[in-house]
Amino acid sequence: MGIFDKILNPPNIEKLKAKKNLKGLIKALNYKMDRDIQLEAIGALEELGDVEAVEPLSLVLNSESWLVRNAAKEVLNKLSEKEGLIKKPIKEAKGQQKLSYPDGTLQYEGGIKEGKGHGEGKLFNRDGTLKYEGEIKEGKSHGEGKAYYENGILNYVGDWEDARYHGKGNLYTKNGSLVYVGSIKKGQRNGKGKEYHEDGTLIKGEFKDDTVDGKAEWYNKNGVLRYRGDWKKGKMHGYGETYDENGRYVGKFKWKDGDIVD
Repeated sequence: MGIFDKILNPPNIEKLKAKKNLKGLIKALNYKMDRDIQLEAIGALEELGDVEAVEPLSLVLNSESWLVRNAAKEVLNKLSEKEGLIKKPIKEAKGQQKLSYPDGTLQYEGGIKEGKGHGEGKLFNRDGTLKYEGEIKEGKSHGEGKAYYENGILNYVGDWEDARYHGKGNLYTKNGSLVYVGSIKKGQRNGKGKEYHEDGTLIKGEFKDDTVDGKAEWYNKNGVLRYRGDWKKGKMHGYGETYDENGRYVGKFKWKDGDIVD
């Protein structure tokens, strides 16, 4: 497959998983052009739990992406609990060091450079709960990593810069529900992304200053397109196409602050 074919025809993990296509999922592990596809493939292989996935997953431990390495390590450790797959769980890297809060409570564990966390490590809250794990630079989350709520639920997974979400990532609610997937800049949703709602509806498109702004589409809980067009500060604003609940085109209207005006 040529480079253009790879770009235009990335692996469809959902279809591969549905067909239990082990070889296809293993091949998708090496799709380095999209980290998310690699992560989805690792998750699908975990669900299959097939012994043939062990060696390919072990090779992924050399990936340049911390998120990919970490996901592969977690799956290999889970598979190690199944007799005959792996003799020993994957352990943390050697040379781990620790830093503490003034009261002696563990604050950081991982690589250290010039007295600060650097490399790969984990940050902890004062109550001992895990706050962050991933790449660290000069004591701050920087690179790829995961952040957690104080209740232990995953808060964010993706790219970081200077202790802020920055790059591409996923955001979750305190109950573990996925709320956003896409581009993030300086801690706010900016660029292209998908916003998931509790009622099952979805908005897919452009974001600015942490809200939908620009061109975007709104889908109902059944995945049917209901609106495609302009948005401003989280509301339909400008011109947009409207569709009925069955996805049939209704018309193009002018919108203002979420209401049709023409």
